[in-house]
Amino acid sequence: MTIISMFRTTSRARLDRYFAQVAMLPPDTHVISVEGDSIDDTRFRLCEHLRSCGKPATLVVYEHGGPHYGQVISRERFTQRAACKNAGLSYVEETADAVIYVEGDLIWEAMDLMKMVAQLRPGVDVIAPSVWAGEAFYDIWGFRDLTGERFTSGAPYSTSLCLDGLTEISTAGSCLVMRGEVARACRATDEEEIVGFCKDATSRGFHIYADWQTRIFHP
Repeated sequence: MTIISMFRTTSRARLDRYFAQVAMLPPDTHVISVEGDSIDDTRFRLCEHLRSCGKPATLVVYEHGGPHYGQVISRERFTQRAACKNAGLSYVEETADAVIYVEGDLIWEAMDLMKMVAQLRPGVDVIAPSVWAGEAFYDIWGFRDLTGERFTSGAPYSTSLCLDGLTEISTAGSCLVMRGEVARACRATDEEEIVGFCKDATSRGFHIYADWQTRIFHP
């Protein structure tokens, strides 16, 4: 199994929390961390964590040289983030049967991600947990139903949503738990970044599901 995350000018507390979460994953998990364009000592601290995490680890340095953007919908931002994601995906080994992509600042439990890994099979190729900021559903841009309709931050979130099982969707964001084949075949796009990755996946015949009962959190 492989886990991929991206970091740029990341606080010590967030790095510490991320690797405390990673520590609870199986010992043979390949940890791929993508870093670039930081204006502090993120790379140095990231290297320290990767050396001491007790798991196979790869630091992928990708410098795009672009400006820092906040949480905005912008082609320029998506182009930067897509390039970083794709740089990490290029290091997924042929032997990896499952790959977790998760944003580096999110809060999650390893056992929850592993439950989703256990559900992967042909036809259930990608599973995304629900992403919350307090009591509001957070990723209203990435999560879209099979018609392309975006989820909402409040109930019912989506008219097609199954609250106690898997719901097939067209795209998701923030965290994707996927079969290794998907990670090796698909790439994020300049126009839509992780949403573009999901569209690439569905165009290749893969199926994406939301697991609403499994929650991760945006701090």
